[in-house]
Amino acid sequence: MLSSSVAGEEIDLDSMIDELLPDKEERSRISSEDPVACAKFYNLVIEIVLNKLLAYKHPEDGILGHVSGYYGTTEEQGRGISIFYFLVFRSSLN
Repeated sequence: MLSSSVAGEEIDLDSMIDELLPDKEERSRISSEDPVACAKFYNLVIEIVLNKLLAYKHPEDGILGHVSGYYGTTEEQGRGISIFYFLVFRSSLN
């Protein structure tokens, strides 16, 4: 649904209710028409996880404490879905 917004679809997130959301087929159509928007959305989600949740390269600790590094890779599924696998390195267990 949010990837539809990145693709340029007008979605009012404040007044959204389930009946107004695009169904699975419509979301699939929107995504397939703009794969670049889907890639941008995927990248945005990964950046949020690394920068906000894990606080990588930030002075404050993230949800796992101080993260000194990570290794990640993206796997593309047959249906065009991207999955990010990553290993997080913490500086200490204290």
